[in-house]
Amino acid sequence: MLSPRFSPDIDRPLLLATLLLTLIGIAFVFSATSMPSAAAEHGLYLKQIAYLLLAILAGGLIAAVPYRIYEGKTSYLLNAIGLGLLVLTLFIGHVGLGAQRWLGWGPIKIQPSELAKVATVILLASQLADRKKDWTQIKNLVRPVLTAAVPCLLVLKQPDL
Repeated sequence: MLSPRFSPDIDRPLLLATLLLTLIGIAFVFSATSMPSAAAEHGLYLKQIAYLLLAILAGGLIAAVPYRIYEGKTSYLLNAIGLGLLVLTLFIGHVGLGAQRWLGWGPIKIQPSELAKVATVILLASQLADRKKDWTQIKNLVRPVLTAAVPCLLVLKQPDL
């Protein structure tokens, strides 16, 4: 697997549990769609395997970047991109399963709320990591609360939540 010298900060049991649960999920998808009457859906588990491989690649690339890069201005940039995509969804979002929560470019469709969640957590972590502030005072909590509230309100604004 991953040598400790190459990846000292990776939580191996968590990684193994996540991979195991994902593979069990793919096995369930295969089991549920492998009936002869569901020939059109037979390739669904193959899509899930492709998504798993893509996620492993993306996760590896993201983990290779030192986490300090995500602090400061980068966290604000990521959050601005996430908020921009959420606002864009309100105007040109595609309807999927009765909800307008998707942005699409050809065959590729993304759900901006998922990206915005990650960006919001990164920005909140960056803001709350400031040890100089007394986080027991209400005035110091206004900014982090607004950081979390704005994307929440944009997601709630999406139709058919």
